[in-house]
Amino acid sequence: MVAVNTSHGRPRVELRRPSDGGTPALPATEDAAPERDATSGRWVKGNRAARRRTLKRLASGISTLNPTAVAPWLQPSVREGVSYAMELAARFPDPALARLVGAAADAHAVYRGLLAQGAAGDAQALTDARAWLREARATLRELCALAGITKPAEDEPDPWEVRR
Repeated sequence: MVAVNTSHGRPRVELRRPSDGGTPALPATEDAAPERDATSGRWVKGNRAARRRTLKRLASGISTLNPTAVAPWLQPSVREGVSYAMELAARFPDPALARLVGAAADAHAVYRGLLAQGAAGDAQALTDARAWLREARATLRELCALAGITKPAEDEPDPWEVRR
C-alpha cells in the first residue's frame, strides 16, 4: 500500500509492504574474513571498503541479479531488491514506469545492503546508506507523481533530503 503522509508541510510517500507488515528486518551479513593479512598487513578481499564499492558498482540492476549467483554476503541485499521490485511492479503495472520501478528497487536494495554493512560495524557504510535512502525516496516520490498518486514535487527539496 502506498501511503502519502505530510511532513514539514509537504507530502511524503511511504510504501508499506503487505508481505511482511512493514519494513523487514536488516539482513544478516556474513562477517568478513580479517580485513588485513596478519603477516603482511595488506588488505585482503572481502574487507568493508571492498564490499561498499561492490554494492555501489552493482547499484544499477542489483534487483535483477540472481541471488544464488552472487557472493554470500550480497545475497540478502539482492533477495530484498528482487522482492521489492516485484512488489513495486505489482503496484505500478504501467510499462512506461518499468525503468523507474527498477531504479527505485535498485536504490532501495543498495540502501538496505549498506545499512546492513553499517550494522556490522562499517561506519562509512552508514553515511553512504543515507545518500541511497535519499535516492530511493526521491525515486519513489517521482514514481508516485507520474502514476498520479501525488502531485509533482516543487523545486526545493524536502528537509530530510538536504545534505548536512
